[in-house]
Formats: sequence, structure tokens, C-alpha cells
Amino acid sequence: ILLAGEASSHCVFNSLRDIVTEFNDPAQTKKIKFMEDCSSPVKGFEAQHNELLAFCDAHGIERVKSTTYLV
Repeated sequence: ILLAGEASSHCVFNSLRDIVTEFNDPAQTKKIKFMEDCSSPVKGFEAQHNELLAFCDAHGIERVKSTTYLV
């Protein structure tokens, strides 16, 4: 599952938390890839974007670049 969008500090982060909660299975969660170069925070909410990155790391969600998948 590739995940990207605007804004990483709000919509993307909330969606990611919802997906992880719904999966409720680390093996499934590890199938998620966050395309970090296709998302950015709302100006002034960079701390929440950093929380998203920490959330990814804590849940085994790989952070990738779009060039890995979109050529």
C-alpha cells in the first residue's frame, strides 16, 4: 500500500493512524509504504509531520521516495 497526499501533518497522518488501527496486525501494517517526497505539512505544523515520521518508524512503515515506484 503506497500512501501519500496533502497534508502530511493532518489528513495523511490521520488516515495512516486509521489504517494501522483497522489492520491491528503488524504484519499487515508493514505492507504500507509512506511516499515522503509526495507529502508535506501545512505551514506551521512541521512538528506534526515529524510525529508522522516517528509513527512510521515505530510501526515498521517504510518511508520511500516516489522514484522507487513511479518511473
